[in-house]
Amino acid sequence: MDRETGIMDHKTADQWKIYDLRCNMEKNWSWSGSKLKGKIHIFVEDMDNYYLNNTVVLLEEFLE
Repeated sequence: MDRETGIMDHKTADQWKIYDLRCNMEKNWSWSGSKLKGKIHIFVEDMDNYYLNNTVVLLEEFLE
């Protein structure tokens, strides 16, 4: 995202998707879901400087 204009560069965002755990799990859930069941443990604080807790909420919603 451009800090001055706030415009998001979608091409760059798409390149980062390979590192997105939730996105990868969604895409490959039919293969990985049964292998991951009962093995995912994620711990975060309520708030942090990078708002990572918000992404964990999205992951939790997917896993439910």
